[in-house]
Amino acid sequence: MKIDVDFDVFKALTLRRSTEDMSCNDVLRELLELGPQESPVPSQPTAGDGEWVAKGVHFPSGTEFRATYKGQMYSGRVESGALVVDNRPFGSPSAAAVSITGKPWNGWHFWECRLPGKDSWQTINSLREQRPAVVTIEGLTAVSPSEEEVSPEKSHPKPEWDLEFHFGNKPAPIRALFDEIRESVLALSEADDGIRQSIGKVYIAYKTSRNFCEIIPQRKRLRIHLDIPATQLDDPRGIVEDWFGRDHNATGDTRFDLSPDDDLDYALSLIRQSYERTL
Repeated sequence: MKIDVDFDVFKALTLRRSTEDMSCNDVLRELLELGPQESPVPSQPTAGDGEWVAKGVHFPSGTEFRATYKGQMYSGRVESGALVVDNRPFGSPSAAAVSITGKPWNGWHFWECRLPGKDSWQTINSLREQRPAVVTIEGLTAVSPSEEEVSPEKSHPKPEWDLEFHFGNKPAPIRALFDEIRESVLALSEADDGIRQSIGKVYIAYKTSRNFCEIIPQRKRLRIHLDIPATQLDDPRGIVEDWFGRDHNATGDTRFDLSPDDDLDYALSLIRQSYERTL
């Protein structure tokens, strides 16, 4: 069993330890006048029955996984402490993704999951970004404060946007086009954390240390913004527009539109230039 305590409580418990051998659990028993414990408390918390833990993110047994690659839907499920895809257990999201793509792939951006008892799907990377920093002590988990303390007026939960929000009312060809370009963009980096996807209310951003591409889904096209000046972009076909100084809803001032019949490889060559500028 784990009990979450804030970091100030953890520090106060630590200061009350009279010897190095005295655990925080001993301190609590002393404060509660329970007397010394006869049997030791397990020093490490154990994973729940059948759950899978990857990079500190806990996926309960029965968590469903799905991904779209080259227009085909793939699925997986957490069973017996592993992600099982096509009857094969995997220890990491990326290994499971590579089994499908046949090449290096960032699994944290490849998979979506649906937790047991939930109706909505979310990218597994969004769960990794939400996980708190923790310090494990005997029977307790001390949650470290964030870098910026949350004031009462900022304590309201932040709305969470997902791909269903953006594509639930869009035609299937637009979703298929997005899935294809998303796969190609994430594959620009072979590192697990090389490129991150961030889903907002207006656009879906791709970033390294900062944004390099934002995609705004529309009914007939994808509007793509690049975080590179138009004057620095090699665009022999002249499809990009310079929106510097004009109103728009993305971080990049250079934009172009991509429709299902357009040249995806050429679009990716423009995005790649913006990505390489962040390296």
